[in-house]
Amino acid sequence: MDNIPPREALLREVERLKQELSRREADEKSLRATERLQAEEELRESRERLARILETAPVGITIVNRDGWISFANHAAERILGVTREEILTRSYNAAAWKIATAEGKPFSDQDLPFAMVLRTGKPVFGIEHAIEHANGQRIILSINASPLISRTGEVLSVVASLIDITAQKRMEQELLKAQKLETMGILAGGIAHDFNNLLAGLQGYIDLMRLDFPPEDKVHTRLNAAENAVFHAKELTQRLITFAKGGRPLRTPSDVRSFLVDAAQAALEGFDVKCHLQIASDLWHAEVDEGQIRQVIRNLMLNAAESMPEGGTVTMTAENVTVRSEDHLPVKGGSYIRLSIADKGIGIPKEDLHRIFDPYFSTKGMGVHKGTGLGLSICYSIVNNHEGHIAVESETGKGTIVLVYLPAIADRKPREEPAVEGLLRGRILIMDDEAIIRDVTGEFLRRLGYTVQTASDGSEAVDLFKKEWESGKPFDLVILDLTIRGGMGGARTLEALTLIDPKVKAIIASGYTDDPVILNYPAYGFLEAITKPFKMDRLKEVVAKWL
Repeated sequence: MDNIPPREALLREVERLKQELSRREADEKSLRATERLQAEEELRESRERLARILETAPVGITIVNRDGWISFANHAAERILGVTREEILTRSYNAAAWKIATAEGKPFSDQDLPFAMVLRTGKPVFGIEHAIEHANGQRIILSINASPLISRTGEVLSVVASLIDITAQKRMEQELLKAQKLETMGILAGGIAHDFNNLLAGLQGYIDLMRLDFPPEDKVHTRLNAAENAVFHAKELTQRLITFAKGGRPLRTPSDVRSFLVDAAQAALEGFDVKCHLQIASDLWHAEVDEGQIRQVIRNLMLNAAESMPEGGTVTMTAENVTVRSEDHLPVKGGSYIRLSIADKGIGIPKEDLHRIFDPYFSTKGMGVHKGTGLGLSICYSIVNNHEGHIAVESETGKGTIVLVYLPAIADRKPREEPAVEGLLRGRILIMDDEAIIRDVTGEFLRRLGYTVQTASDGSEAVDLFKKEWESGKPFDLVILDLTIRGGMGGARTLEALTLIDPKVKAIIASGYTDDPVILNYPAYGFLEAITKPFKMDRLKEVVAKWL
């Protein structure tokens, strides 16, 4: 090394350094190229991952540019809207192009669309609801969240919107709201109906007593019959209020629905220039129903159909056996049902009103002869719902309406037959009721039949009287107890006290309420039978004779 001239050694070192620098530059260039390729690959994978996320997302996702045109739509958006992606991308996002309305069916302004609100404010919006027409013609309700895509300079470049189909959820909410409205009305109606039915029971009793005072051929019977009809029309009005909600729980018994469908349908159309076309299956199943309430449903629906055709026409009622399955998407349990269909060719119901037709006091009828109260369909809804069934309406303006009613059926089962009453036995009867008019008229009627009758105004008085007669060796053969006593002990508690005196006491429960558990399941409370006010004296006569 000592023999190498200093100059040559320096040149060699310079050359070595140049080669080292060149090698490092090559290594750095190769590293940058590798990092760039890796970054590009990561970016590509990220974009693919984002695309897959967008494409497989369970909610619809769209991107709308500043001009209002949709530039992107994922698969869920296609499914929700019912149209292809290509068609979505050819439409501008405005109310007219998509037939957008509010969830209540009112017109939707373009300025209130989520896209327009985000462009105007530069801020995201959440939970905007509007209805849109699906490709199949049905209206669906969407919940929309929208957020801006902003440039580095703060400018809104486009709007990303997520679409969630909440049609089923809104339908459930509407059903719950209907039930709540009807329950509130039912609570109010129940108290009024109780007092009103007591008065009607007294009137009915006096009518029956007057019949006993006149020979059958006397013309006074014609007037008494008219008065009796008025009483039971008043009872029907009371039941219309009671059946709004819990106040109208049905007293269901196995029934041959076919046996009263024809009569109920034809009676409802009397006075209308409308024909009735019936298609009732010959093998129609039986059902456990409250016949009076189902008659009322048929009456209301037939009246609505007739009134929708002021120029006359034909109402078609079909009754058939159907089996409901889970895939039918009906809000009832699967199983056997009787499906009633009542169809007309009348004026129809506007789309924007369909979601309100079961609301109390809502009516599409005008101010004419058949002005509506808005209670008819609400009553039908409540009755069918309380029978664990389902009612639905399909209608189109100018083309008519179809109402479908599903009632749980009892396949291959006949109605229960009541035992025949062959004669009357005499006996001692105790009547407890807080209404003097009912005590007087019921007691007088039973005395005329030969029974010995005593009365009490509340449970405490009834227990004292029962105990006194029991201890004297003259026990009552039957007690008739009112369910509800103002400020006193009602029928159920009274019977408990009487049972402590005589475990074999025979008791009948009476009430104007039909939804109380004691009325619905009277045997479980120790009663032999339940009768509802107002009752005809012939009915009372049969019940008393049956258990004496």
